[in-house]
Amino acid sequence: MGGVGLVCAPKRAPIFAIKLDLQGKNTGTNGLRWETSEDSSLTSDVPTPLFYRKKFYILSDLRKKLSQVNPETGLAEWTLDLPGKYKWRGSPTAGDGKIYTMNHNGMVLVVSAESGKILNQAELGGAYDDNTRSSIAISGANLYIRTNENLYCIE
Repeated sequence: MGGVGLVCAPKRAPIFAIKLDLQGKNTGTNGLRWETSEDSSLTSDVPTPLFYRKKFYILSDLRKKLSQVNPETGLAEWTLDLPGKYKWRGSPTAGDGKIYTMNHNGMVLVVSAESGKILNQAELGGAYDDNTRSSIAISGANLYIRTNENLYCIE
């Protein structure tokens, strides 16, 4: 959006929005659009941020928060505290106005992309799932969800 790409460093580091239309030699901060060092909830160690409907969605696995971020300003428009005791490392996926994500225990959340409210929550992990590390995939009208033990297709 607006010619901005995100750069995410690991372990609680800020996220940097870099201008994509630069040419020639660029030094210092002239290519920097914004960065998130003043909002510690906007960091991403493992999950890849999502760009959907002209907004960034940043999942902080270390802080267990999902945020909708304005690509022009870098400010969070809403932030959701994610439930449960397990890490959230599956990159968020989006479709039909919803954000989908899953934690290490196979808990799946369906979140309104507009409001940040949890629309649905499903426990798909098995009794011993504690390290599910997959993202939810979308193909056509189907969701594909892989836990440690099963692959689900939801129409």
